[in-house]
Amino acid sequence: MGKYIFAGGVRFAVNWRCGCVVSEKAIEEVKSDVCHSCGGPVNKDDLVMLNPPEHILQIYEAKLEEERAKKAAKTRSKKHEFGNHKS
Repeated sequence: MGKYIFAGGVRFAVNWRCGCVVSEKAIEEVKSDVCHSCGGPVNKDDLVMLNPPEHILQIYEAKLEEERAKKAAKTRSKKHEFGNHKS
């Protein structure tokens, strides 16, 4: 595993949990549940490709909308649960 410049032919991903950026080649070569940079946890679902192709970008956008909908539903249920009282 070597260091790559962030340009051209090598793709990179960011670990959403810790913020570390790692090349896809490093991810493939060293399959691990530990971040190569900081030692934090890594989950495949937490890796976000930087400058992704269009089809991957659409997947990310759909996941983002799903997360926003979940957050809004959670907020609405909390307001309903507590009655949205004003003091």
